[in-house]
Amino acid sequence: MDKNREVLLIGEGYFEVAHNAEKPFIIKTSSLSTTVLGTHLNVSAYPGDMQTEVSLYEGKVELADKNRSENKLIMKPGQKVSFTYNENNFYIKANELEKPAEWREGILRFYDEDLNSISQKLERKFMTKIFITDEEVGKLRFTASFDTEPIEKILILLSEEHEFKTIKTTNGIIIKSLKTTYNDRM
Repeated sequence: MDKNREVLLIGEGYFEVAHNAEKPFIIKTSSLSTTVLGTHLNVSAYPGDMQTEVSLYEGKVELADKNRSENKLIMKPGQKVSFTYNENNFYIKANELEKPAEWREGILRFYDEDLNSISQKLERKFMTKIFITDEEVGKLRFTASFDTEPIEKILILLSEEHEFKTIKTTNGIIIKSLKTTYNDRM
């Protein structure tokens, strides 16, 4: 009989796990092993993303770097942790305003997220490619919530907050800086 309850997650999942000290529940992603100690949490680990995100709503979880088992973190309710692959580092933010797994209802909510991360979520939701041509534009940070708005409306609203322009092409959407260079004018 198995000692553990384990799942392999590729993508995003919301879990409500009953506590069972004899059979820990473990969520494995490409970079993290999340040991659940009876809780409600959301884990986002899509292929191609540069980080895994874990939001904890109730209970307690332990995160462990799969490549360096000594690199661990115990999460508390109300925290959202981003684990970046290239830095092997945990970044903790508050998630008190978040409702559990709103993505299940089609809601997109961003809390102090950069445009690079937002564009990945928009690509998945709207099944279109987004290209950000300016590194500085990709670093712009936003807090926003969207429900039924189409991608074009979302990008217009975001560009009103931090100025950038979008160009729709047959291959997807290009996001670029409003700063004009000499080459752009030719």
